[in-house]
Amino acid sequence: MFCPIFGIVCLFYLKISFHSLLKNLRHQVQRGYTTIVNAENNYRKKLGAWGETFALDYLSAKGYQLLEKNFHTRYGEIDLIMRVVDQLVAVEVKTRKSMEYGIAENCITRKKYQAIQATMSVYLEKHDELGPDWQVDVLVIETIATKAPKIIHYENLYLDYLND
Repeated sequence: MFCPIFGIVCLFYLKISFHSLLKNLRHQVQRGYTTIVNAENNYRKKLGAWGETFALDYLSAKGYQLLEKNFHTRYGEIDLIMRVVDQLVAVEVKTRKSMEYGIAENCITRKKYQAIQATMSVYLEKHDELGPDWQVDVLVIETIATKAPKIIHYENLYLDYLND
């Protein structure tokens, strides 16, 4: 024989237990997982900022002149906008401490290339004194704790095939 009052009490108890379980899980996620994610993002930002500074020093020594650093638009960001002689250069800096996520050169996807193009168009609209010609350079910095950073500089990349 089933007692309706007992059934309601059991369902009520299960509902309270389930909600306390969810609350506990949310609390653990907020305290643990997001801390790990935030620490990882913070580390990546610091590594990226270090790489951009290292790249700036490297390119300045080669005669490049900084015009803008971390130029943001709604389309994206360009790490460094520089000039060498009379050539305007959009520099994408990729810093890697391991090959865990593949080689850095593969990070220039169609979406990233189109974002660089759109962002550079906005920059040129704001600086019409510069002229329309520009190029894309990718500077890869591979760093391993025991060795000096290795720099690979790809100059004047032609990536229009990514627009097809």
